[in-house]
Amino acid sequence: MKYTKLPKTAPSFTNWMDIEHNGITRLCGKYDYMKRPSNITHINLYSGQIDFICEETLNEIFYNSEVRFLNLAKNKFKVISRKFNETGWEKSNYLQKLWLGGNPVQCDCNMLWLISWLNNTRVSGQRLVQDYQDVICTGGEWDGIPVYKLNQVKMGCYPDKVATWIIVVSSAIGGLILITVIIVITVYQHWILVRWWMYKHFDKLIGNPDKMEDLTGMEYDAFLSYRLTITIVPILWASGINQSINQSINQSINQSINHGI
Repeated sequence: MKYTKLPKTAPSFTNWMDIEHNGITRLCGKYDYMKRPSNITHINLYSGQIDFICEETLNEIFYNSEVRFLNLAKNKFKVISRKFNETGWEKSNYLQKLWLGGNPVQCDCNMLWLISWLNNTRVSGQRLVQDYQDVICTGGEWDGIPVYKLNQVKMGCYPDKVATWIIVVSSAIGGLILITVIIVITVYQHWILVRWWMYKHFDKLIGNPDKMEDLTGMEYDAFLSYRLTITIVPILWASGINQSINQSINQSINQSINHGI
């Protein structure tokens, strides 16, 4: 006989309910034989069509009964709701072993609790979920990955506030990197400009002091900052160039500055 519903009643001496390969799709309602005192300690619903359990049934099975072994492996659960933990299994004083492997679990950020629960829930030092390694993601990005191997960081699941802070910090770091690049490029360009001017003109001012008399009418098509002016003049003084030539150079530099402006 292939059950499509879980029986509402059972003989008082029943302690093992074995309904494998059943056609049950939902577990909803109250069951008299689940209430304490009850002899039923084993419920085997292996390889069925169950995809949903009502909250009241969770209370009946896990809180009001004395069920110690529950097999829900290879059913059709796509979502294992947090209510299973909050309403049922967490409250059970009797449940010792549970099987959930082989269900087509869809893995997303709503099932983070299940990852922690599979890894950390123990009874008498042993894992509650006996086949935790067989609780595997079906479909999506994590297809084929055992649920217990996932974590919040790997899945990229963060609360809204944390996600917002990550975006803000990432943007700030990106902005700092951009500013740094701009500064480096600007400094490099300025350095190239100075090198170019020095290469084109400095040898004329220092390298050939005998030809300095023609400097008065010379103009240099280069923009020189005030910093460059006060840098070059002391070098010219240190090279032994007389003050009149230095004044001519100063005048030429000022002309270049005025021309650049």
